[in-house]
Amino acid sequence: MTWETVPLGDIIELRYGKALKAENRSGAGFPVIGSGGVAGAHESALVTTPTIVVGRKGSIGSLTYAPDGCWPIDTAYFTHAKRELDLRWLFWTMQSLGLESMNKSAAVPGLNREDAYRTGVPLPPLPEQRRIAAILDEADALRTRRKASNDLLQGARKEVFRSLFGAIEPLQRREPSSTLAEIASGVWDCPHSTPTWTESGVTCVRTSNLGRGYWNWDDHRYVSEATHRERTKRADLDAGDIVLSREGTVGIGAIIEPGMRLSMGQRLVQVRPDATRTRSEYLLAYLLESTDPAKIGHLMVGSTSTHLNVRDLRALPVYVPPMALQDEFASLLAGLAANSAKGGSQMGELDSLFASLQHRAFRGEL
Repeated sequence: MTWETVPLGDIIELRYGKALKAENRSGAGFPVIGSGGVAGAHESALVTTPTIVVGRKGSIGSLTYAPDGCWPIDTAYFTHAKRELDLRWLFWTMQSLGLESMNKSAAVPGLNREDAYRTGVPLPPLPEQRRIAAILDEADALRTRRKASNDLLQGARKEVFRSLFGAIEPLQRREPSSTLAEIASGVWDCPHSTPTWTESGVTCVRTSNLGRGYWNWDDHRYVSEATHRERTKRADLDAGDIVLSREGTVGIGAIIEPGMRLSMGQRLVQVRPDATRTRSEYLLAYLLESTDPAKIGHLMVGSTSTHLNVRDLRALPVYVPPMALQDEFASLLAGLAANSAKGGSQMGELDSLFASLQHRAFRGEL
């Protein structure tokens, strides 16, 4: 199916929000929305019809749907349709445009409206817009329920870790993590240049794909097979490997699962545990959940940009419990994960499904 492609500026106008200081907000009524999302409430609204609020400063290109109107503040734009559109279709369409990359000011980062207006948008007929929006809304609702399960699983993992190891951990001898795992350096783990993204190929792991012990595939990016082979020469990712964030949000990571085929992105650290000494599930949980003051969250350096010091990570003293206890911990986690996934897909599959649906929707393939 082929649809006419039109500039975004032909179908909507991005209007400026208006400042509303926190002390002047009534605290109830319409949502007050900035580039970071809902930031309060006020008794009156700047726009009383459904709209989409778009981050202009700060979280550039962020999108917040306001079905009943809102007060967009001056760090954001809000949409005004120039023709009849399904607003939920517009919301999902704008998510696919890469607005977050349309920043041309290094001194004061901001979204340039003219850049956004020039972006081409495939424009299906209104009934097709509604059909696409309904499919994506339903898929997103499933993802929301899955994420709620993730949150429960994270809390349960922390409690299981502390119940099994919390009381004995401070009393036991530790050894450097480098004796338990091969930890990639910042040079070896990935090339420093941003790859050329492709419409299909091999999924590239980036920091945005990591959570605290789980994967997040809200934002899928692919590299070509040739790029994947080049990156694999530097860092092959196998089941059981741990991938950690090295910059930005430090203290997040996930384990490569059997069957995953991934390329290593930037700003990551690869940890390959020695299976004879430690389980991946235990080592990751130790790094994320240990009450030890030297845990991963404290291995950060840099005054202007926080990043993980890989040398310190290698030297991090880790308590190594008996393998039987680690196996018990891994088994309990597997049981928790299975329970959280009952009635739905395995973690990660819904994000992949949604990314595929969104990609196909705007190619006219749904």
